[in-house]
Amino acid sequence: MAEPHPILEMDQHALPGIDGCKAGWCVVFKTNQSIACRVIKDLEELDTSNIKRCLIDMPIGLHPLRHIDADLRNRLKPHRHHSVFSVPVREAVYAPNYELAKKEHIKACGKSISIQSWNICNKIKSLDLFLQKTDSENCFEESHPEYCFYLLNEVTHLQHKKSTKEGQTERLNILLKYTKDAQVCFETAMTNYKRSELKADDILDALVLFVTNSLPLGFIANEPRYDSKGIAMRIAYPNVFK
Repeated sequence: MAEPHPILEMDQHALPGIDGCKAGWCVVFKTNQSIACRVIKDLEELDTSNIKRCLIDMPIGLHPLRHIDADLRNRLKPHRHHSVFSVPVREAVYAPNYELAKKEHIKACGKSISIQSWNICNKIKSLDLFLQKTDSENCFEESHPEYCFYLLNEVTHLQHKKSTKEGQTERLNILLKYTKDAQVCFETAMTNYKRSELKADDILDALVLFVTNSLPLGFIANEPRYDSKGIAMRIAYPNVFK
């Protein structure tokens, strides 16, 4: 018999930000008036009964007529649009290999998918199964860190890639405008986890989703609104600069 998942406990009405990482999922949340960063292996380790709303950097809702990724890509041009991958349809996400996934996507949409899209299919599948199994889609919202950073930077494109030291410093400076605990949270997580488990940009992405989750939200909406499983398709963003 499999051992039960350890549960990551949060305060009631928690507003975490989550990003995928090599070891599983990077979760940033408020605890004891500060910010904590934890890595969990599976989403089942979350106590969703305490989560008011969660922003996660992973596609939610899989449909041939999902156009919100193209909409987001246009908003990030001309600098960060390459960070937005086209989301495979559900049949492609659940395919056993890349070749079959491409065939399924071509059958549904008339075009193939990139290897970058295929490489995150395991994470997309994990979230999709979790939402269906736990009926948690009402508290999970898809978001995109690069778009959040762009908007929180007063609707100004960032100058450096997040994989560089300059890009990490640039993003931390933006976060520090919204929470004084961002630096300590980032440095503590970098110390507590190996780079084979968690990278610097994973922490920054989860942090910006945590910050965004505490602000008024806007949404890039899709039409149709729901996929075949009844899961809503939309992308949340900080609605703070008009």
